[in-house]
Amino acid sequence: MSANDASADLQKLRSSLVEPLAMAAVIFVLVVSGVVALRNFRELQENRLKVQHTSRVLAALREVEAAVMDAESRQRGFLITANESYIEPFNEAIRRANTSLSSITSITRNDPNQQQSLDELRTLIGERIDELKHVLSVRVSQGAEAAQLELTADAEKRTMERIHSKTNAMRQIENDVLAAREKAAAHSYRSGQTTSVLSTAIGLILVGGVLYLLERNRRKAEHAAMALRVTRERLQLALDAAELGSWNINPANQHLIGDQQFCKIFGFSEDECTYQRAIDALHPDDRSAVETAIAESTRMNDPAPYRIEYRVVHPDGTVLWVLAQGAANFTGKGNQRRLSSFDGTVVDITERKRQEQRLLESEQAALAASRSKSEFLANMSHEIRTPMAAILGYADVLLGHLKDPDNRNCVQVIKRNGQHLLELINDILDLSRIEAGKLEVEIESVSLPQLVADLQSLMQVRADAKKLDFRAVFTSKVP
Repeated sequence: MSANDASADLQKLRSSLVEPLAMAAVIFVLVVSGVVALRNFRELQENRLKVQHTSRVLAALREVEAAVMDAESRQRGFLITANESYIEPFNEAIRRANTSLSSITSITRNDPNQQQSLDELRTLIGERIDELKHVLSVRVSQGAEAAQLELTADAEKRTMERIHSKTNAMRQIENDVLAAREKAAAHSYRSGQTTSVLSTAIGLILVGGVLYLLERNRRKAEHAAMALRVTRERLQLALDAAELGSWNINPANQHLIGDQQFCKIFGFSEDECTYQRAIDALHPDDRSAVETAIAESTRMNDPAPYRIEYRVVHPDGTVLWVLAQGAANFTGKGNQRRLSSFDGTVVDITERKRQEQRLLESEQAALAASRSKSEFLANMSHEIRTPMAAILGYADVLLGHLKDPDNRNCVQVIKRNGQHLLELINDILDLSRIEAGKLEVEIESVSLPQLVADLQSLMQVRADAKKLDFRAVFTSKVP
């Protein structure tokens, strides 16, 4: 290995280690910053929760006071009007007061001082509720004047003032705690702010490296995109050379993407290329078959290969034959299997269809000519065969009258050649029937006496030659 090669390998090794080391440094700094930020966040969160705890206690105290005062207001409304509609809001206010007391009990369960004050507050509120209920019962049973006297007596007890005094004392304790907790929260905020500044400074230092990595990756992506674009251009050139149009269907929204050749075959521009537009361009007689083929090719279980020939109708009325082929692509397995895309190609096969039609017409014409030939041979063979039988018959008769050997030999030659010719005619007749694929029987009106006489004249010679008795006998009148 040369020194240049070693240097190049070392340079490649360094280049390959730069990005991992930079990423490792970024991750390390992020982890450290995250740990510190998490600690500050936890402290800030704890202080925030403590502040919220104090705020909840204060809100619950306000709710207790408001509920008791609401109960007093509903009681006075009933005392003045004796309207039963005040009773339910009165009871609801009492329930709210009890609920608020329970909430304070739960919130301050870890504070013995507040729990002691809460017990005293609960006793005072219970006394005040009993007073309110007592006055209501007096109003119902003894009337408004008696209730007024009871109300005056309750006012002298000053129970509500003691409730306000107790809640103010509890509120002051919570305000003191709130001030301390807000101070701790401010300290946590300043600590977090300092950490954020340091993290930002370190982050700014790393930004240059990150930007460098991003720029290098961007350039790599550009090179990869350029290579992909070149590959696509070559593929498009191959498709154009083969006059193939490519298409892609997104099954989620039936979005169709077709290239220039696809749009040309379907007779619309690329801006008009939509799934519904392509379906509308199909010949009405082929539309159902195409939709069925698409459904069978995109089903989840055992999709069929997509290959179909159909017609496309252009806006000007031109009809083209198209061969479409494609395949469905799926992602996932089992119940998670989903159709991701449906892709394929189309090609104009109109000229091929025309050639097929011309070949079919030529084939049909050839078959028709063959049938005509067969029919001609059958007819001619039949026409020749009939007189040939008579010739052979009379040759036999002639042999019976000739005594000269030379003459008899000549007649024998005629007879042998005639029989050979008759066999050839029979073979031709059989072949013509086979080519025609049927044996035709013609039905026509004939004279029965004449037909019998013709048959007798043809066969009588052979019968006489073989010394057979040949007669035609009619048992009834011949029509």
